[in-house]
Amino acid sequence: MSSEELVQTAVEIIDSAHSYRFQMSQLLDTLTELEDQVKHSANQTAHTLKAYFANLKASVCEALDARLEQLLHEIESIQERALTPLQQSRAIIENNAESAANVMKEGGALLAGNPEKSPEKIIKFRENPLVSRLNSFPELPSPSEVASITVETTSGMQEQLRNLVLQEGKVLARAPVQILHIEGKPGGLQVQWAEVEEDSDMSEFMLQYTSGQLSGNDNSRLLFHTAYEGPATSYTVKNLRMNAHYTFRVCGRVDKNSHWSPWSVCQTAVNTILHHRWGDGGEAYSLSNEGRTATRMGEGLTKVLYSDISSYAAGDTLVFRILDSADVSPGDGLAIVLDINDDESCNRHGAIFVNTYGTVFVDSQEMKTKLPPIKKGTILTFQTEPLPNGKVRVSVQVDDKEVTLDWKVSAFTMPGVALMESSTPSFYFALRFAQEHWKVGVE
Repeated sequence: MSSEELVQTAVEIIDSAHSYRFQMSQLLDTLTELEDQVKHSANQTAHTLKAYFANLKASVCEALDARLEQLLHEIESIQERALTPLQQSRAIIENNAESAANVMKEGGALLAGNPEKSPEKIIKFRENPLVSRLNSFPELPSPSEVASITVETTSGMQEQLRNLVLQEGKVLARAPVQILHIEGKPGGLQVQWAEVEEDSDMSEFMLQYTSGQLSGNDNSRLLFHTAYEGPATSYTVKNLRMNAHYTFRVCGRVDKNSHWSPWSVCQTAVNTILHHRWGDGGEAYSLSNEGRTATRMGEGLTKVLYSDISSYAAGDTLVFRILDSADVSPGDGLAIVLDINDDESCNRHGAIFVNTYGTVFVDSQEMKTKLPPIKKGTILTFQTEPLPNGKVRVSVQVDDKEVTLDWKVSAFTMPGVALMESSTPSFYFALRFAQEHWKVGVE
C-alpha cells in the first residue's frame, strides 16, 4: 500500500470516528432527555400524590367532623324532646308536694290550737281544695317509654376505612396506553397508539392535542383539546397549520363506567404536508378556504374540477362536505380518479364516481346498491385500503349508508397513474356540476 493510500485510510478513519462521535453525542442528548423524563415524572408524580393524600386526609377529617357534629345535634334534639314532658310532670309533682306541705302546716297549727273548741275550723280545713288533691297522683311513663339515648355505628368501619386507604393509589412505571407513531397526512397528522400493558383491556380511548412544542417534561400549563374519543387506535387530526408543532397525548378506559387512565407520554410532531385542495377552477369554479372549497359559478363551460395533485393516498379517508346545492344535471357528482385526462366526465374507466342521485359507478359500470342523493348537508366519505393483489378496497359512505367494493387499480397502466412510495396508489379527487351555486368542501 502506497503512502498516499495509507494517508487516505487514516483520513477515512478519522472521518468515520468524527461521524461516530457525532452520533454518540446525539445519543447522549437523547439519553439525557430520557433521564430527565424519568426524574421529572417521578418528582411530578410524588408532588401530585402528596397533594392528593393531603386533600383526601382533609376531606375525610372534614367529613368526620361534620358527621360528628350532626350526630351530637341529633342527641341534643332527642334529649330536649324527651325531657320536656318529664319536666312538665316534675313541675306538677313539686307543686302537689308543696300543696301537701301547706296542708300539713295548716293542720298542725289547727291541732295545736285546741281544735275541740273550734269544730268549725276543722270542717273548713277538711273542705280545703288542697286536701281533696291528696288522693290525686300524676301518672309517670315506664322506663321503656322514655328515651334512653344510644348510637348505632357500622361494625368494622374503622378497619374498612383503613383497608380502603391502604389500597388507594397505584404507581405505574408508565401509562397503560402509549403513542406509537405519528404520520403526516394532507393538512393533518395521523396518531397511532396501543395498550402496552398485558393485563389491560380497554375499549375506549381519548386523544388530545395542543399547538406548540412541549417545553421539558412539564405539560401542566398547556391547554389540550380533545380530538377523538372512541374505540379506534388511530385518528387523523385535520386542519392543522403547515410547519407548526403539535403535541399529542392519549389515555383509555375499560368502559364508560370506569375512570380514564393516566395520560401517555406526550409526543410532538410537525405538520409538513399541505392539505387537500382543488386545482385551478378557471371561470367555472371559484376557490376559497385556501383551496379547500370549490363553488360552481355561473360562467364558464361545464367541466371536471380536479385536485391540484394526487394527494389522496390509499389507506386514508377523504371527506366531501356539500355546503350548498342547486339543480342537478346528468353527469353531476364527485369521484376519486387515477388520472386527470378527461375534462368532460367523472364517469369513466379509472374512476369511482358517485352522482347526485346516489348511484355509484366503478370504471363506468353502475353498481346495484344505491346511496342517498347528494344535497346540501350531505357528507360523502371515501375510505380506502390497499390489498396485496393489486386491488384497493373502497368504502363509499353517504350519511349513514355505505357500499364497499374491491377496485382493481393495477389494471390501469395508462400514463398519469399516480403511485406513491412502496407502490401504494394515490388518487386525484374530482367533481363536476353544471348548475351554479353548488359548493363543496374537501378534507
